[in-house]
Amino acid sequence: MNNNLVLGVFLSMVFFTVGVKYNVNPLSYGSRFGYSSKRSLASNETWMEANTFMGKLFMVFSLIFMIIIVVLVSFNISFNKIILGSVFYLFFVSRSIYMLIENYLKRRFFRDGKRRPNSLF
Repeated sequence: MNNNLVLGVFLSMVFFTVGVKYNVNPLSYGSRFGYSSKRSLASNETWMEANTFMGKLFMVFSLIFMIIIVVLVSFNISFNKIILGSVFYLFFVSRSIYMLIENYLKRRFFRDGKRRPNSLF
């Protein structure tokens, strides 16, 4: 079996597992390992929403990463190009997660952490 494929699928499953953990049981408010920004720290409710949403994003982006790795390995792309592509993808994901969570919180909560009346879903 191809080592690149095994490594890519393993890393993808690690991210997926982290996403499931945050989605099912987010860490307590203000924890070191969680999505922490001014908006997410406004209240316990915003913290839980942000970390749950981050877990969902981790799961989606990890599945996309797995598909990309399988496609690249099936076309016999060199290991260096796979690593370079993975670094660019992870940079893109980290920026996207930040923007998506901040936008999500902005639509659902006021700055002080209170939920907007029309954002129950």
